[in-house]
Amino acid sequence: MRTLDDFLSAAVYARSHVNPYLFAYAFSVALLHREDTRGVEIPSAADLFPDKYVDRAVFSQAREEASTVKNPEDRVSFTTREHNLVPSGVL
Repeated sequence: MRTLDDFLSAAVYARSHVNPYLFAYAFSVALLHREDTRGVEIPSAADLFPDKYVDRAVFSQAREEASTVKNPEDRVSFTTREHNLVPSGVL
């Protein structure tokens, strides 16, 4: 790939056509070997695939905790208009 844009275009294509583990490995190696991406920080495998390193029960507990609103006054209603989520009081 000559330019960074070419590289990113190829990465976008590969991401949708290659399994996620192979893509993460290949993309990381490519980032390390390209001159124009040498300073880019590469996340660890645990950051990319937390479900492989954390018990499944933790995720369900986190989802439940995140969906619970402690104070009813903190609730915000949302509506969809033209495929965008916007707070109902904004429009």
